[in-house]
Amino acid sequence: LSSCSKGMRRLLENRELLFNVFSFKAVEDDDTGGNPDEFLLRYNIGGIHINAAAFQKLQSESDTTLFRVYPLGRLDEENRMMYFWLQDVQGYSPAKLKIYQDMRDSCLNRGNRSVINMLNIKYILTEGKSKDGSPQTVVQQNPAYLPRMWFVDSTVVVRSKAEIFNLLNSAEWNPGTTAILEKELPSKFSRSGADNVTMTKYGSREIALKTTTANNALLVLSEIYYPAGWKAFIDGTETEIFKTNYILRSVLVPAGSHIVEFRFDPPIYYLGFSITQGAWGVTAILILAGLARQPLIRRRFGLKQKTDEGASQAPAASL
Repeated sequence: LSSCSKGMRRLLENRELLFNVFSFKAVEDDDTGGNPDEFLLRYNIGGIHINAAAFQKLQSESDTTLFRVYPLGRLDEENRMMYFWLQDVQGYSPAKLKIYQDMRDSCLNRGNRSVINMLNIKYILTEGKSKDGSPQTVVQQNPAYLPRMWFVDSTVVVRSKAEIFNLLNSAEWNPGTTAILEKELPSKFSRSGADNVTMTKYGSREIALKTTTANNALLVLSEIYYPAGWKAFIDGTETEIFKTNYILRSVLVPAGSHIVEFRFDPPIYYLGFSITQGAWGVTAILILAGLARQPLIRRRFGLKQKTDEGASQAPAASL
């Protein structure tokens, strides 16, 4: 009940019964009668009192621009952002890839601003208090956040995990200009001020970008590096994905205008899908075969009744 208003807290506190069941109704601002303190949901953006409509505003913003939110404290234990279709950088599943958990433990939970920026975190959610001392949710905008994709000026190759995290946590490292790789690139690149990239499609299994560059360029995508499933294509031809900044991915883009696509295409998925579909087919056949042996079903469809083998034989002649 950390987001409850004064009226709701008065209603729910000092209850002597072991269990209580309450029914709540969502209302709009116009329905509060000028007295919003008597209603449940209260949030705070930059010190301004708002309600659920503010999260709907963030939702409408996410429909046109890609960004993530970063809930801290007890807010990290909630899935409230899922209701508004906001991308929570913590994710909504307790099962996480090890490389992401490493990044979370070694950088993100330490408040590393460079990592926060490279993860496309535009809003940071924390717990605060209003003037009357009641808890509220404070949403702080991160003006230095990086977009979902960008070009870099240079790279540094680091193969040791310890050295990678030392560099990630270094105050001198800037993810917007320098990419940390774990292998050498096959060719050189250079960034131009006229380089441009736009996203034309974004989905859970496919991402499409349109790039225009004066020279060969290194494009960083703020999405998890997962070579077991994701593949990259430039104008339909598969290209290599480089592990970048320990958890992200990047590709070398040739000069000119191109279409860059990322597709989630794991071979094991299609194998598992085929096995599952085959198993469902066999199960359906067995169920139908079992139903066909039931007398009620056979009578319903006018099928000949089967008799037991002993009953079908003629009785033996008596002596």
